[in-house]
Amino acid sequence: MGSILVQLARHAGVRVIGTASPRHHEALRELGVEPIDYRDPDVAARVRAVAPDGVDAVFDHLAGKSITVSHRLLNRTGTLVSYSIASKLDDTTPVLLSFLHLMAKLAFWNYLPTRKHASFYNVWSGAGKPDSAKREAFRA
Repeated sequence: MGSILVQLARHAGVRVIGTASPRHHEALRELGVEPIDYRDPDVAARVRAVAPDGVDAVFDHLAGKSITVSHRLLNRTGTLVSYSIASKLDDTTPVLLSFLHLMAKLAFWNYLPTRKHASFYNVWSGAGKPDSAKREAFRA
């Protein structure tokens, strides 16, 4: 998913900062991405070093604790898109409870008097639909 997001962003002329393990950094650089080691104990500080005023958008697939960090990395009008709860898949908490907690957090942030936006994008939104409906869902 990250590779697709990078390609779409770069095609639109967007500067991309991407987190990955160091073994993938050269491949990210070849795509025009500024890589940051996701294992760094202070990923947020590394992102802030590259984008001191915050970033326009964060695409977060982990959720859990990272979602709050991701939201704090946004600039004044930034957008946070969560598209998975990967950090919770091996957790003992039922996935549905983790998902509901995430949705509540995103909704709360949207009600704050800021110009930031937070949402969840369901990459499986077209599952079970006819092909034309799937294509339309993915296009959206």
